[in-house]
Amino acid sequence: MAEQAQVTQAALVRKAQAKTDYKPADVSPQRRVQSRYTMRRWSVRHARGLEWLYKHFASVFLVLHPVWKTLGYGR
Repeated sequence: MAEQAQVTQAALVRKAQAKTDYKPADVSPQRRVQSRYTMRRWSVRHARGLEWLYKHFASVFLVLHPVWKTLGYGR
């Protein structure tokens, strides 16, 4: 049995790209996933500060609700 070569979306995109010598630095297909994971780790490390920030600013936003309602949340 001869195995049939699978054509992936990445292979199609690579084939369709213009052939140039330009290679952008720091290009990785996992860049977006890595960035999200980095943000997740940062938020876990800084959870105490984020909780403090939320505790203090939540009451400010509740006090300012009539102002936002008058101006409109869309602005």
